[in-house]
Amino acid sequence: MPLSIPLRMLNEYVYCPRLFHLEFVQGLFRESADTVKGTYEHKKADANRPKVRRKNKEPESEAAEQPTFFTKNLSISSEKLGITGKLDAVEEEGGHWAPVESKHSGGPKDVAEFKHESWTLTGTAWPNDQVQICAQGILLRDSGLQSDFGYIFYRASKTKVRLDFTPDIMNATLDVIRRAQNAASSDVPPPLVDSPKCVRCSLNAFCLPDEINQLAGRIGEPRRIIPGRDDAGILYVVTQGARISKRGESVVVEANGQQVDEIPFKDIAHAALFGHVQISTEALHLFLAAQRTVSFLSAGGKLLGVAAAPIAKNVHLRVAQYRKFESDDLCLRLAKEIVQAKIENQRTLIRRNLKGATNELDDLKAVATESTRSGSLASLRGYEGKGGQIYFDAFPSLIGRKGDGASGQQTFDDLPDSQGWSSASAAFFHMSGRNKRPPRDPVNALLSFGYTLLTRDFVAALIGVGLDPYFGFYHAMEAGRPALALDLMEPFRPLIVDSLVLRLINTGEIRQNHFLCAEAEVLMSKDGRARFIAGYERRMDELITHPIFGYRISYRRILDVECRLLGRFLEGDIPEYKPLRTR
Repeated sequence: MPLSIPLRMLNEYVYCPRLFHLEFVQGLFRESADTVKGTYEHKKADANRPKVRRKNKEPESEAAEQPTFFTKNLSISSEKLGITGKLDAVEEEGGHWAPVESKHSGGPKDVAEFKHESWTLTGTAWPNDQVQICAQGILLRDSGLQSDFGYIFYRASKTKVRLDFTPDIMNATLDVIRRAQNAASSDVPPPLVDSPKCVRCSLNAFCLPDEINQLAGRIGEPRRIIPGRDDAGILYVVTQGARISKRGESVVVEANGQQVDEIPFKDIAHAALFGHVQISTEALHLFLAAQRTVSFLSAGGKLLGVAAAPIAKNVHLRVAQYRKFESDDLCLRLAKEIVQAKIENQRTLIRRNLKGATNELDDLKAVATESTRSGSLASLRGYEGKGGQIYFDAFPSLIGRKGDGASGQQTFDDLPDSQGWSSASAAFFHMSGRNKRPPRDPVNALLSFGYTLLTRDFVAALIGVGLDPYFGFYHAMEAGRPALALDLMEPFRPLIVDSLVLRLINTGEIRQNHFLCAEAEVLMSKDGRARFIAGYERRMDELITHPIFGYRISYRRILDVECRLLGRFLEGDIPEYKPLRTR
């Protein structure tokens, strides 16, 4: 029995085979302005139509009582043909049953010819719309009704096109059905090259057409068609005893019996709850239904878990992930890229912020080069540890300097919140290497908290892509350990967290009174965590020039792109995966 293809997916296949694969096979979907408006117009049209319209208000005969217009989404399918769907409307004209399809867009201005490798269509309707309406006619015929033509109404141009089901359009439609059936069980096809369709496609941020084509060697510099920043932000709730609930399409935060805030749900991409924070079932359902995650952390910032909808989408990608990460050679190849990128980014941070660090820079460069000759993951971890020791031995020298830890360009005098640097500050923020579980000094407390936030963001990004964040290629896999998230975040530790820690300390935004110090452990105060979170979000929202693609993009968007590029590598779209290296 052939796989049942929805009629709308036939439209998508003709429009773009890759879009068909992403939506139908991988189950990906994302609303855009066009899809939202189209859905609204469909609902509005359905609400304004009667279920049955008759030619005469008072029929004179039994024959005249035959309904001439069916609406409200007529469901119809054919197991023999392997297609199914809902018809917007069906008109009856003299014994002929004509499907009617409404489109949000406008139709071609003149009669046009549309060529495919195996067929050619002409007319004043787009080829994908012609195939969709003809498939509806084929379904009506399969149900025993006579259907020789149909109508396509283009709302934007206010045109109604009649399409006769000629042998050419019938053969083209049957060919598309066969091709879609085959594509549904095949690998994802390559993106369209320099196509205007990609600009307004709702899945262009998932597909990454120009980025994939550039990495595959098909084009030069990519167009900037994906947004540089996310419209939605992260909801952090750190007040102990706070409660999150749902009110309409908004999320309400209450503390001590008082409403603290009400945020439109469309503006929230993720929620992070610290310590004793409650969330209602209705609010949690709202996040899960929208495929958005909610992370639960301890009051001190340890990631306890992430609530997410079942990973039902993109199962083929996870199959590729599990299969390919079973290869020791592939895992070592990817891990080398990760470690080399991490050491190079650590080296860049020192070069930008510590003049005269020639020895450290030379040593890190040598370790990065030597790591490429590792013959096992164990050997590679040794090189990573060696690079980390060099880096964190130099890191204390960056604290208290005039660079902001990110670009090395600003000075204390440039920053309004700066308090300067004192001997007391130098003593308090003294750091003796990297220590954790628990951190024993303020700098390490900041680093650990930042790495937790970065881990959470990578977990959320991987879930959104459809990859399993717990099945990695470098970090050892343990129960509850997001190994793949830890793998991918390695090159971003110095770029996002380490640079942020330097900036917050060196500008005086984080001070001594923002810590709770005990003999065996140092924790951040509530105000300290709030300041760090605010700085972290500013850092994630900063636009940088992508070193490969050349356009401006935020760090948060880069995390999503990195996860998608790894997915495209696993599915064979691009020949290799190269983690981001800053210049």
